[in-house]
Amino acid sequence: MFPTQFILRRIKKERIEEVRLALRRARIPRSAREFLEEALNFSFLLSLTIFLLVLFLGLRYGIPYSPLLALLSGAGAGYGLYRLFLLNLDHTGRARSREIEARLPHALAFMLAMSKGGVGVIRIFKELSKRKDDYGEICKEANAIVRNVEVFGMSPVQAITDVAETTPSEKFKEFLKTLATVVETGTDLSDFLASRCEKAYFEAKDAQLKSLETVAIMAEISTITIGLLPFLLMVTLLPIQMMSPLPPLTLFLIVYLTIPLGSSLFIFLLSQYSPWEAKHPPKIVEVRGLGRGGSFWMETPRRFFSFLKTLPGDPMKVLYLSVPSALFFSLLRFMGFLNLETKLGLKPQPETTFVLSLVIALLPFVILHELREKRLEKIITITPDYLSSLAAAISSGLPPAKAIRNLPPERFGALAPELTKVKRDIEWGSSASQALSEMERRIKSGLLMRVISVMNVASFATSNIGDVLNVLAKDVSTEVLLKRERRAQTFTYVLIAYMIFGVFAITAIGMVVVFIPALPTQNIEMPGGMGIGISPINPELVKTLFYHAVLIQGFALGILAGQFRTGRIRDGLKHSLLMCVMGWLIFTGAELLPLSSFLKLPTVPTPR
Repeated sequence: MFPTQFILRRIKKERIEEVRLALRRARIPRSAREFLEEALNFSFLLSLTIFLLVLFLGLRYGIPYSPLLALLSGAGAGYGLYRLFLLNLDHTGRARSREIEARLPHALAFMLAMSKGGVGVIRIFKELSKRKDDYGEICKEANAIVRNVEVFGMSPVQAITDVAETTPSEKFKEFLKTLATVVETGTDLSDFLASRCEKAYFEAKDAQLKSLETVAIMAEISTITIGLLPFLLMVTLLPIQMMSPLPPLTLFLIVYLTIPLGSSLFIFLLSQYSPWEAKHPPKIVEVRGLGRGGSFWMETPRRFFSFLKTLPGDPMKVLYLSVPSALFFSLLRFMGFLNLETKLGLKPQPETTFVLSLVIALLPFVILHELREKRLEKIITITPDYLSSLAAAISSGLPPAKAIRNLPPERFGALAPELTKVKRDIEWGSSASQALSEMERRIKSGLLMRVISVMNVASFATSNIGDVLNVLAKDVSTEVLLKRERRAQTFTYVLIAYMIFGVFAITAIGMVVVFIPALPTQNIEMPGGMGIGISPINPELVKTLFYHAVLIQGFALGILAGQFRTGRIRDGLKHSLLMCVMGWLIFTGAELLPLSSFLKLPTVPTPR
């Protein structure tokens, strides 16, 4: 476009150089001029669209100074979009920097383990670049180093220095510059990486303490904002609604907009301080024809039961069954079936349908997920002891396969069943690396995948991998310790979330059952004819708003409680489910029990 080319030619070279460096730090394979041209094109189109729209509306409805208002609106929208392009580029670099620094201790442990196995520095970076699920954005930096050597013909020192100049992380930049000096001078690589590992672990603990301080502040703000502020607004606006009627939209916005948007904002902010975890790669499923196993009616049940066997190892798959079941249950309730409330003399409520459908959809996942997490926690906790014992056996001169066979599985608690299978696989002719890889595929743990992959790569370089195992044992034990510290320090905020929800739910039911029925159902004029009176309110509308506020708040606080604890949204689903069920039980129980007559709160008399 001509306007964008005109503007692009007038951008200073210093600004273009800044964008070029930001693109390199974000590892986006584009030139600075291409990026700026795209940003200017979209900004010009948005500016023109807003200008024409505002001008049309201004002329259509006779708004004064419409051309000037349209010009300012279009220019502001275009400039705002252009700035968003630049801010997004800067945010990408900052996000990469945070992830690199979070994963750096474990990447250094990987490099140390490889160097203990006698692997060269470029081979280490090449192996590191293949493990994106384990080390994330560090893999892109490692891949850039390998590319500089293999494609551009740089020396290892030049390749490392070049990436150090463009990496977004200051810590990683300082590490690479020092590493380049070590490689150039021929200093022992293992000693250098060992000292860096110690420093990185210490910095990781310090970083987690600072992160937990931030999480603690956000936890206090979020629980007050999501838990107490909506309730205070609703209780405050209710008398105002009676004295000077406000549009019903005000209360609706609090319940259906303020709580969800506020919760989403805090969930997003907390996710920025969540600890990273290694991801297990997706399993490749081989699709077989039906003819191999027999007819369709014989093959389908077999595949279904095979699918059920995979659920304990991959709880997310159960949602393929539970979510359609919940939707089918909701459909039956909507059609008039399964309305058990009628037997209790109650009217079927959509809130009951929602809560029961939520239970059907999430309860199977929550149960399977919690069982898997408990099992993985026990396995990972005992893993450092096993690695240390295996390292001692291998260092004594035993080959890995014989060392594994000689270690009694019953010594290692939750890991014993898997170690028994590993021992059996080796006795049947599998190598140690093959048997351990099979164990990792059965357990499906990203952490174990990282450990076993390092063991396998190091075993090809040297037969004595005792030092490698000691490094891995320390890496795993450090990660376990950091997780324990986070859970211990955030347990209080989970309790606070439950307490705030309980106060909100109980106070809300008190308002609905006791206070609202005592209010007048007709207009009441104050004596003296001053024009001030009390307007009637709709009790059912108020009850519905409080009911929905409790359910929405319970689901949101549950997600936040899970993020306080582990940093993962899926760990908050159990809290969300429990709080929603508690809110439903409170409101349903209030309908069954005559609380208002028990408290005997007098009603406001209605004039004749």
